[in-house]
Amino acid sequence: MPVQAMQLVAPGRGWALTDQRLWWTNDNGQEWFDVTPAGLNPLPGYPNLPVTGVYFLDVTFGWLVTAAPAATSTAETPATTLWVYATADGGLTWQSSELATFPQVDAPTIYGGGLVAQTQFLDTQTGWVLVNVIPSMNTRLGELFQTADGGLTWQKLTIPMGGQIRFASPAAGWATLGPTHWVDDQFFATQDSGLNWSPVRLDIQAASVGYDRPVFFDPLTGVLPVRLADEQGLITGVAFYATQDGGQNWGQVGLWSDPAVADFGLAAPIPSAISSLSHWVIGVNGTALHATYDGGQNWQTITPNGLTAEGLIALVFADETNGWALGGSGACLCHLFATADGGQNWTMSNEQ
Repeated sequence: MPVQAMQLVAPGRGWALTDQRLWWTNDNGQEWFDVTPAGLNPLPGYPNLPVTGVYFLDVTFGWLVTAAPAATSTAETPATTLWVYATADGGLTWQSSELATFPQVDAPTIYGGGLVAQTQFLDTQTGWVLVNVIPSMNTRLGELFQTADGGLTWQKLTIPMGGQIRFASPAAGWATLGPTHWVDDQFFATQDSGLNWSPVRLDIQAASVGYDRPVFFDPLTGVLPVRLADEQGLITGVAFYATQDGGQNWGQVGLWSDPAVADFGLAAPIPSAISSLSHWVIGVNGTALHATYDGGQNWQTITPNGLTAEGLIALVFADETNGWALGGSGACLCHLFATADGGQNWTMSNEQ
């Protein structure tokens, strides 16, 4: 089955979401266990699970978001209710809670990307769900929710528009946002758990930019990848900005560029994996990976063996050795690949 999304939670251990089920592995994908919530099935007339926003804090605690027609939904006035499922035993059992109901949204919209959730938890109790509502190709709205009890109850907050979020503490968070789903070209911060957001201005020398979600290692220390583009909207490189004071100040600490992305627009994925302040990996396809071990001062090219993907959709490293890549070709039949030697050799997982 093609893999839609994945997360490397710990070296060799993580989940993969396919069209039909949610799977868990403890050995880099050689063996998979079905951890789909009991009774969670595709909506009538659709083959895929209505699941989005899967997130595991560790190998024990996880959450996912799913859609179902609201109790008040009719053919003339459709409405969709999003539910959050939570597990505290690695997916053996799940509990559900209602997140919110969206009027004028048909539940199957989730299959076409019209409803996309992104979930993050800081601990077993404190978490957020950002719901991207995409009514058209050129419009994206955002609705943000927070929980302080592990997902049993949710409070609606505000956010300027849709995109992605990253919280470094219960109060301090960042959002990479944009009015359409093509690119996140705005950077916002909150210091009150998401009640209020303010734009963040960085000193970036580029005609246009696309922000990727920052990675934080503690409440003060983080790294932000920023895709840079010229006047024609073509990517010229990826700049990395770092903060040591909780986001009060950001400074450029690294820059990567390569002719392989010269024809890429800002909407093109350039997956980057940031495992520490010094170790970052960028990959565009299975031909070459680019790694730095000194925070972007020097880059090394890795020629991967076994990474048979024309394009990469996602890349993550748990440390300098263990990583996963999601890639494919053609009609984006995405497969999961794993490495245990820093990206030199990769094996394709035994997908279900």
